Amino acid sequence: MSLALNDLLICCRQLEHDRATERRKEVEKFKRLIQDPETVQHLDQHSDSKQGKYLNWDAVFRVLQKYIQKETECLRTAKPNVSTSTQATRQKKMQEISSLVKYFIKCANKRAPRLKCQELLNYIMETVKDSSNGAIYGADCSNILLKDILSVRKYWCEISQQQWTDYIITLRIPPTNAQEGRRVDERVTGMHLQAPSTRQHSVLWHRVKMFYSLRVLWKQCS
Repeated sequence: MSLALNDLLICCRQLEHDRATERRKEVEKFKRLIQDPETVQHLDQHSDSKQGKYLNWDAVFRVLQKYIQKETECLRTAKPNVSTSTQATRQKKMQEISSLVKYFIKCANKRAPRLKCQELLNYIMETVKDSSNGAIYGADCSNILLKDILSVRKYWCEISQQQWTDYIITLRIPPTNAQEGRRVDERVTGMHLQAPSTRQHSVLWHRVKMFYSLRVLWKQCS
């Protein structure tokens, strides 16, 4: 293993540490390493080779998810009756956690979609299914779905009609506003026009449009 990947592996292990202080010390190092040219090159190569014995983007993403789970659990079990400043600090921490996920996905898929579609969708599903996590990260999950999955032809072509139906029913992520709803509508319309030979998208197109249109109306009326 290269020295660059070895540094990342050590960093990943620290992100899984039981002590919150140890985990948090590694975050900035983690962000730096996943942008390091040599590290990125190795992760890209290992992801492309599809050899699971090497550290690749999917493996790092799974570590990141464990880190998020630990940090979210810490915030969830913290004392509820605290000062306004402490509440603001916790809110900032939640935003940082969510931003780290989006930052990682951007770094991993910057050159080509190297994260597995199923890994991304599983993250979204598991996050939103958890009622407390859904309330915290739901809007960002919607953003990931729009910008990092629906915008990537390779991804949405890998998802069957039945899977999409299941995701739509289970996720129920409302767009944060009408403008986002229109962006989703435009994205799905683009999917439909670009894949006329794929029959599953004809039905999917109408279902997703109806789903998000209803969610926009619900958001406006709530």
